[in-house]
Amino acid sequence: MQDGKITPYLILEPDYKILPNVFLPSIPVFLMVKGSFWPGAFVGFILMVLLGGALPVLGPVIGGLVAGLIAKGGIWTGAKAGFAAGIFGALVVIIIGIVVGTLAMGLFGFLLALGIGVILVATALYFAVLGLVGGAIGGLISK
Repeated sequence: MQDGKITPYLILEPDYKILPNVFLPSIPVFLMVKGSFWPGAFVGFILMVLLGGALPVLGPVIGGLVAGLIAKGGIWTGAKAGFAAGIFGALVVIIIGIVVGTLAMGLFGFLLALGIGVILVATALYFAVLGLVGGAIGGLISK
């Protein structure tokens, strides 16, 4: 990234040297730039959504850990990225529940899912706190 513009280079070394004319399409450039808070939170969020059902405790922690690793900047930045990923992950789970409830049972399903969604706000805090812990660990490792 030079002058705010994305260039077709990838950062492949831990000291952030840019190697020209090297493409690795499976790793986007913005994920490897030092201090990538929002991309870290986004990737952590995706992992939380994918792993949240199969690994109810480890999914948010792993998502937060990855968010902290990508965000860099120490424990606090990693913790904030993990927390943001946890909040987004929980909101998506609640919205999916409302949509599926509405499609399956109409108005009654919507009201039922909305009531459960209010209860699931506690889940948002659960995801956020576990993401915060994982993000702090990831930030500590990346520093």
